[in-house]
Amino acid sequence: MNADITYQFRDFFRYLESDPELTTFLAIYIVILLAILAVGVLVGAATYVMTAIAVMKMAKKRGISKAWLAWIPVANTYVFGKISETPDKKRKTAVILLILHIAYSMMAGIYAGMVSVTVGMIAQLEYGSIEEAGVIIVFVMMMLSFVVFLASAVAYMVIYYMAFYRICKLFGGSQHMTYFLLGLIPVVLGIGIALPIALLVLAAKEPDDSNMFPKPPIPRWGQPDSAQPPQNHIL
Repeated sequence: MNADITYQFRDFFRYLESDPELTTFLAIYIVILLAILAVGVLVGAATYVMTAIAVMKMAKKRGISKAWLAWIPVANTYVFGKISETPDKKRKTAVILLILHIAYSMMAGIYAGMVSVTVGMIAQLEYGSIEEAGVIIVFVMMMLSFVVFLASAVAYMVIYYMAFYRICKLFGGSQHMTYFLLGLIPVVLGIGIALPIALLVLAAKEPDDSNMFPKPPIPRWGQPDSAQPPQNHIL
């Protein structure tokens, strides 16, 4: 089998030598792909750095210890969730985000492994070295791993943007919805760098914990102010 692949490569390169136009086209195509890859790496690196700077700065303003964890992959998710938690600590967003991040990352690796195994087993069917039933079982396992990966990834994104919305309320005040949409809509359209930019703008502001709780209702005329605690009059 390895000998057949070697001969195929030799025939392919001999064919390229006989067709200069095709060789030029493939060279240009490869250069364009490498340029796109380089731009993607640079944008990804810039996105990661800007997000880390913004999250660390907000964590320091919130008094969160070990804010430098914002630079560590996976751990930065925990810090992000910690920033969004209310002062009463009723929400456990940080722990939930961390668990979901680990879960979908593991399932992504398992799914990728199952895909490679399935493709390899399908290729072996042509040589009769494996039975079709075994391929079907592996294929079903691959699809199950994909479903679990997709569910955990969707759950992670929902909780992540819920945390982002609370961060917008905490740092953005009355303009929190504007910051939330500026960070959400471009990402949905594929412009991932919009979220770290929104986080950097929010990180430059001071947090206000009062924005994390609902405002007390305004009492009507003639009714006592329910927001005020009852007074104990000592006679």
